Amino acid sequence: MKKTYFLSIGTVIMILFFTLVSGAAAGKPYFEYGELVVVHQNAGKLKSSTTVYFFYGDGKEVRAHQSENSPRGLESRRAAFKEFIESYTQKKDSTAEPSIIAVLNTLGKDGWEMIQFSGQAPCTGNSSPQSTYLFKRQK
Repeated sequence: MKKTYFLSIGTVIMILFFTLVSGAAAGKPYFEYGELVVVHQNAGKLKSSTTVYFFYGDGKEVRAHQSENSPRGLESRRAAFKEFIESYTQKKDSTAEPSIIAVLNTLGKDGWEMIQFSGQAPCTGNSSPQSTYLFKRQK
């Protein structure tokens, strides 16, 4: 009788322990992280290009690239941002002149929260100026 009593008490304690441990793990939020990189470079006097990358999840990536024959590169930036938004949302975007703000708003609407920004690094040697944005969102 005593053996059965101790066995039932031990079983109840084990059930309570596993319930508490699994409940604590279930309440913990999990985050997914992403990195948005915008690279704009002038390749000579008459050529410029803009590339936008977004890496997130388990190797997922959204990429857009545009180039033009203009030293300022304003149109290549707008075209790359528009292409990125359309690729990310999987639908045509009606924004006439998208900017980096439109890209950030698109990611924000999908639950991404910016946690860090690194401004444009100066060109040194073979590197191009780039801006890097780090994001997180709750899974």
